[in-house]
Amino acid sequence: MVKEKYGDKQILKDIFSKSLELADPAKKIEKIKFDPPVGRLFFVAVGKGAGRLANSFKKTYPRKADGFVVIPENEKCYDLGFEVIKATHPIPSKRGLDASLKILNAISKLGKDDLLIFCISGGASALLPLPPEGFALEDEIQLNKILLGSGLSIKEMNLYRGVFSQIKGGKLALAAYPCPIINLVVSDIPGGDLSLVGSGPTFVPEMNRTITSDLDFGPNINKFFLENKKKLIPLGDQDTTVLKSVCIGSSALLLDSMRDYIEKKYEFNHLLLSSEFEGDAASLARFHASI
Repeated sequence: MVKEKYGDKQILKDIFSKSLELADPAKKIEKIKFDPPVGRLFFVAVGKGAGRLANSFKKTYPRKADGFVVIPENEKCYDLGFEVIKATHPIPSKRGLDASLKILNAISKLGKDDLLIFCISGGASALLPLPPEGFALEDEIQLNKILLGSGLSIKEMNLYRGVFSQIKGGKLALAAYPCPIINLVVSDIPGGDLSLVGSGPTFVPEMNRTITSDLDFGPNINKFFLENKKKLIPLGDQDTTVLKSVCIGSSALLLDSMRDYIEKKYEFNHLLLSSEFEGDAASLARFHASI
């Protein structure tokens, strides 16, 4: 039973405040120890809140580190010694394209004695556009507009984005080889598949994923996806060196942490519905209220 000194309103406020604290991925980064490499440490943070994540990284690793921070245009980042690029979300733009080219060029020059720390969060797909050879930025913009209006889940959309890219779907990891990589991931993907966050630039899938939906992107892009299906290659056999991938934030992590906190402090019985719900927020709210 809950001790009498806790009123209902106080309990709800405490649970809400604690959930914000436990959900903060920046605090989790500060608890990670990064050993300096023999060569260069190169840091890249891309996505919503990437500026805060970069700031936390510098707190825990005060040594010299080069790199980039790519954030939405309405966010800020302290001067941390990294090049900060503001791009657009949810529709890609030339600023994002320039960021992709800069990152790809820099990472391609890293060697086996260097270390790449790649920190990614939601929004990275739009912030790092780089369409396949033979296509222009306008084609990737068209692809994203159709995806955003398609009703597909974020998982399905990011499968398309991963294929239609020179940087996503593990291609950045391939470009970095033989440089080892540590991934830090804030997941916005229901189910916790880290390789789909931001369309997975540094996650080479062990097998080719099949796109099952049948969207119409126009003849040229449609042809690209059709040809891509015909020449599947065993991606997992390609050379990458990912040392580890750490989830520093997700709905599942938050719910598990809050369940333990509530059990310990308030001794409440609880019902954890799921961390994998996705869809229209209003419909999900009505469903939850009906239980």
